[in-house]
Order: sequence, then structure tokens, then C-alpha cells
Amino acid sequence: MTNLCYLNKKNPILSISLLTSNRKDSIRKCLDSVTALRKAVSSELVIVDTGCDAEMRSIIEEYTDKIVKFTWIQDFAAARNAGLKACSGKWFMYLDDDEWFEDTVDIEDFFTSGKYKLVQGCWYIQRNYIDLDGHRYTDDTVSRMMEIVPGLHFKGCIHEYLDPFDGQYTTVKSYVHHYGYIFKEEADKYKHLKRNLPLLFKMIDEEPDEMRWWLQIVQEYVSIKEYGKAIEFCEQGLTHFKATNDIYSNRQLGSFYISIIDAYYFTYDFESALSYVQKGLHDHRLSPLTMAALHESACRCYARLDNYPAAKEEALQYFDLYEQLKDDEIALTEQSYYKTEETFAPRHMSAVYWIMIKEGILRKDTPQICEYFDKLDFSGPGLLLFDEYTLFDLIDYIATEPFDLWYSKIFTYLMIRPDLQPRIIAQLKNYEGVAPDPEYSDFIKKLIDRYKFNDKKAFENIVRISSFNKIDNYYVDYLKVLSIDIEDSMPLSQEELASCACRGIAKDDEFLLYSTEYMKKVKHLGLTAWDMAQGLNYEYWTTCVDNMCLKSDDDRLEKIMNSTVLPRNASDNEFDFYSLPLSEDFKNGIRYQYFIMRTTEEVFRRSCKSSEFGDVRELLCNFIDSQISFYSSFYKEEVLADCTEILPKSCRVALVLNEALALEEDGNYKEALAKYKEAIGIHPPVNDALQNYAHLYAENIKNAAPETELDILSRQIKNNAKAMIESGSYKQAQDILNQLKAMQPQDKEIDALIELCTK
Repeated sequence: MTNLCYLNKKNPILSISLLTSNRKDSIRKCLDSVTALRKAVSSELVIVDTGCDAEMRSIIEEYTDKIVKFTWIQDFAAARNAGLKACSGKWFMYLDDDEWFEDTVDIEDFFTSGKYKLVQGCWYIQRNYIDLDGHRYTDDTVSRMMEIVPGLHFKGCIHEYLDPFDGQYTTVKSYVHHYGYIFKEEADKYKHLKRNLPLLFKMIDEEPDEMRWWLQIVQEYVSIKEYGKAIEFCEQGLTHFKATNDIYSNRQLGSFYISIIDAYYFTYDFESALSYVQKGLHDHRLSPLTMAALHESACRCYARLDNYPAAKEEALQYFDLYEQLKDDEIALTEQSYYKTEETFAPRHMSAVYWIMIKEGILRKDTPQICEYFDKLDFSGPGLLLFDEYTLFDLIDYIATEPFDLWYSKIFTYLMIRPDLQPRIIAQLKNYEGVAPDPEYSDFIKKLIDRYKFNDKKAFENIVRISSFNKIDNYYVDYLKVLSIDIEDSMPLSQEELASCACRGIAKDDEFLLYSTEYMKKVKHLGLTAWDMAQGLNYEYWTTCVDNMCLKSDDDRLEKIMNSTVLPRNASDNEFDFYSLPLSEDFKNGIRYQYFIMRTTEEVFRRSCKSSEFGDVRELLCNFIDSQISFYSSFYKEEVLADCTEILPKSCRVALVLNEALALEEDGNYKEALAKYKEAIGIHPPVNDALQNYAHLYAENIKNAAPETELDILSRQIKNNAKAMIESGSYKQAQDILNQLKAMQPQDKEIDALIELCTK
């Protein structure tokens, strides 16, 4: 590794000063981020050690030997001045050990091109994150780089700043990442406030006319959402500075107004917020940037009050000021301060765009909707919304208005965003008539409730729109299959549609729950569930089947059962998607067998409320047969007989139930009932069904007519005949069965056994 201690130390142009404590998680990122700058520009690195332990000290010593030991005295300016005093460069830059540059290319160019000789200061961007995911942030232009002149020093024991500075400056696009304003626990915020407030009140006592300290206190109150105190302190500030009127102070005055407005906004008092907008608009000391911030705030407040015509008027004035200021970076920087610096930040611009989209929706003004939708930035990690309702309203608009090909663009841009897909799909399923999954948040369900359930016309419009999309998304593939025979949809070849069907199911483990209409259209493509299942990973397939079992309603599950396990009138069954002819190889394969096993288990599980003994018994027998058939493919016969403790619970309970059936065949009904009860608890999912069956079985044998001597003799003869048939003694078995037939000519079981003997 390059010995970073000796980078460009002689006659440095730039001195980089850094305060460190014990932030081991970010110190290397911080120091590494200025390595390219140190290599490109003659520079020195001065680190002020405000309390590093031995490990931290060893890290910073890798980067520089110019380390200033400073005993912390609750004074940031004093610590900064200690670093500044040790610097020997022509220019000075300072930063903290919890921030790091994305890159320093622009700063390198500023020095290597000689631009630094033309100005006295250069400001870069501090990106302050609002969430740990890095999706939300504000960009603040900070004066952290300045020419070293006689008397240059830091002021302020907290939120320190360089003074004096009266020269010209420029800005660069380089920025540092800063997560220092995010606290994992609420208690940490209050701890931070407890540290800062006494220092800030001390600064106000020393410099009561320095507006900076007033606004820092406001910022502290806002950070912990003490909006009442923030409003009260802002009002005191506006009174204290009512006669102040100079360029520097007027830049800061706007922060009082916007802070009050935001405080009322976040407490849902939009009327009070608007009253301060009007006060601000009549304060002629305020800068054009602050005026833009006031119009933007008014736009949001009117939208919250559902006064969209007024919101539009404010938005247009906001956009007009943006056009005037957007290309003048120096003017924007000069007019920016706390709160106003965010005026044209992406999240504020995006909110106003969405408000204009909503206003267009209300008036059915498609050109306006298109104009402002095109202005949205889809490149970031999260699409910034004004509120969730507007997103849903936009989807509802394109779904319910007459078809327009332009809507395909809206749908495409929204659906390519992973953060929006689940919400949009939930709404479209609502149109289709599919109830939301329990896993959806209450908020999503509430949003869906705003729109018509089972709106076939809206859903058909979405299907038509989706047919023109080329995005890779399982739900779009689903919709494309449904577009078959939909008027005005994009004509797709059978091969393309079959590809959509197969591609879609590979990414949606709920595909077996798709609508009957979808199943029919896939069938017309020459595909069945089994064709598509063959290409799926077995573990994924089991998840698909489990989802189908758990999320199908009783009616749907019964139809699937009748199409597979109990084929009844298959040609007339709307679920014949499952019952088309199967090859013997596939029918005997693990995927199909798992499907049968899980389906029969789920249907039996749901029989817990049935009072029809015959129906429940049939489902019980299906459950037993499918379990034993499935697991006998994986376990040896001796395991199934003697080592049941290693078997899956569903198989273990099936074996116990099978023993109960055998006891019944021998006439041991009470022992069979005991065995049925023994099975309860082995496999919890079917406990309720087993308890119900045991109850019905007990009632059945109690109400049954007592056996006669002939009944007992008949059962014994049948069991003997069955044993003879199994051993191959067909003639002997037939003889005793013919004798029994003479005594019980109506017994069909005897006929069936005799027929086995003749075969």
C-alpha cells in the first residue's frame, strides 16, 4: 500500500483538516475518499485527535504524521482552530470523520486548472441523509474550503464557521455523504439535543444579534419534532429581527418563515401554515429563493386541503421562479440557508409534479398529466411521491379512461420500479376481483378500498395497456396472456404468449392461483399446469403448490380436487386446466405426486366443519392413500413399518390412520376409534379435521345396528378369502365365497371378491 503519510507534504497548496474521535466504522472511508485529491494536488493532511483510543490512533497514523492532540473542552471552534493553526497550505479544507466524498474530481480540477487563483472560496455539497437506505436526503452547499488569509479563524462553540470571508467564491459538484443526522434510537436524538442546546443558548447570550444561533436552535427543536417550541422560537426570532435588513440577514430570515410553515404542516394545521405563507410573501426583505419556497409550501398545503386549483396557481409561480434561478448557481448558493436550501431539491420538485398530475386527473387533462409525469425522475433508488393516494389515482385514471397508447408509457415507468410494483399489482388485482392477501399492510388495503372492486372494464383496460409493454415482470406476463382476444391489444404470436406464460410462472410462486380465465387461455396455447411445472425447480414447485392450497377458497379447491384426485365430469369442469391427459412418466413423477398429496391433505384439513360422515371418510382415505403413496417412494418398507419417528409428521399420522382402517376391517371398531384419537396431535394442521372425524365415527358406530351372528361369520369368511387370494389359492377362495353368496345374495363385496378369483 502507498505510504499515505508522505503524500505531497512539501509546500502544499491545500491543507485538509479533519476532526476525529472514535468513529472506526467510517474513518477509513473518510480518509480514503481524499486520497485521489492528495495525489493530484500538492497537499497536507492535518488530523485533530479529540479523543482517539489506541486502535483509532493506529489507523490515522497510516495516513498522516501531522496529528494534533486536542483535549476536548466542549468547543468545536477551538478544536478546529487547533487544526487550522497547524496548517501551512495556501488553501484550507475541513471535514469530519463521519463523512466521505463520492469523488473529488471537481475539486481536483479546481486546483489543477488554476481556478483557485481567481477566487477566495469554493463551496461543495454535503449530502445529509434522512434514512439509512440512502433514498432520502437533502443537499446543502457548505463553505468548507477557503483561502487562508491573516486572521482566518473559526467562531462558535457548536455549528462553527469560518470568519472572516468577504471575497468571491465558486461552487463545485463534489459532495460528501453524511449520515450523522440519523439516530437509531429516539433517546439518541434527545441526548444530542441535550448536548447542543446549552451551547447554542450560550452563543445567543454572547451574540444575541447573530441570527445563525437562533436558527440552529430552531433546527434542534425540529429534529426532535418539538414543533410547538420551534414555532414559538421562530416567532421570537422574527420579532427580534423585525428591523434587520441586510443581504446576509435577509438570506437567513426566510428560514424562520419556512420553519414555522413546516412545523404547522407536519402537525396538519394547514390553514395556519398558509397564514404564514401570506406573511412571508408580504415581507419584501425575502429573497426570490425564499419566495419560491413559500409558493411550494402553499402548493402542498392547498393540496392537503383538496383545493387543487389554488395548489396549481402556487405551483406555476414556483416553477416560474425555478426557471429564473436554476442556471445561476452562485445566486442559489447566496440565497440558500436552513430550509430554503431544499427549495428545489428532488423531493420538493417531485411533490409539486405529483400535485400537478393530481390536478390534471381531477380535470381529466391528459396533456397536463403527461407533461408533469415526464418531469419525474425515475433514475433514483426510490420514486419520490407526494402521497400514496396520487399514485393510485393515476393508475385508476389510466384504467378507467378510454384507452390511450400513451398510458402504456406511464404503466411501464411505474412497473419497472421495485418499490412501486407490489402496490400497483395489489390495485390491479382489486380490479380483477382478487381479494388482497393478509400480508398486505392495512395501509395498502385502505388504499385499495378507495377503488371499485371487481371492475372488469378497468381491468380489461390495464390488460390492453400491458400488452404493449416489454418489461420483464411476472405480472405483466400474466396480463399479456389475458390480452388474447382483447380488442385493440398488441397482437402477439402464440410463441410469444407461450413464452410469457412460462416466464411468468417461473417468477410468481402463486401462479396456481391464477384466474380461471387465465387457465383457459393458457390451455388454448397448448399448455397445462404440468407442462409448465416440469421446468421448475422442485423446491419452488412445492412452494407454488403450498400457496395454492393455503390461499384457494373452498370452492376453488374442491374444483381442483375434482379435476385431479376425484375426476368427476372432467370435460365440463372449468378447472380442466389440471385434468388434461398426462403421460404415465409425469403422472408417476414427484411433482405431480406432491401436488396430489398436498391437495388431498388441504381438502381433508378443511373438512373439520363437515357433518357428513361419508364425505369426510372419503377425504380421510384420500389423505391416507396419497401420503403413503408419496413417501413410500423415498423411504424403504421397513422404515414405514418400524422407524416411523424419522418420517415427516404428515406421513406418520397417515400410517396411524391406516392402522385404524385395518382394525375396522377386522370389526374392531372401538380399537379403531382409539387409534383415530391417537392420531390427533401428530400432525397439528389436521388436528381439527381428525377430532371432527373421530366424533362422527363414534356417532356412526354408536348408531349402527348391532351385528348379527351371520354378519360376524360373513366378515370372517371374507377375510379368509382375501388371505387365500393374496396367497394364490383362488379355487379354494372361490368355493367358500360361493357358499357365502348363497346366504347373502345381495352383498356386492362378495361379487367383487369372486370376480378377483376368476381373473
